Amino acid sequence: MQAKPVLKYNGVEGVYRHTTQWLRLDLTHFDTVIEGVWTKGWNDDDILPNITCPTLFITDNSWTDDEGTQSLQYNLSTIKDSKHVTVDIHNHRVHEMRPSAYLREVERFLKPLIAYEK
Repeated sequence: MQAKPVLKYNGVEGVYRHTTQWLRLDLTHFDTVIEGVWTKGWNDDDILPNITCPTLFITDNSWTDDEGTQSLQYNLSTIKDSKHVTVDIHNHRVHEMRPSAYLREVERFLKPLIAYEK
């Protein structure tokens, strides 16, 4: 698959939005990643089982390697009320690349929850 230029793929508005988001980003944002401490104190086994709200994982169709699949399966099995849907795109920014499909999945997920609350 040949990569498309960002401008051609996202359009002028998409490039502008992406650029302004990066320009507003705190310059120290990635320091914890660079220093290797961004997950310091985070323990999946302690945190994930305590998530009690309904949780939706929306992924692209690139989560096929062993590590990605295992991570996703672990999250789904550890968070009690979780669901996974895949949007057919090979880009992790599903919400930007396929906003209609993304919103459709969110609405589908929320609809029974909202009806249940009434």
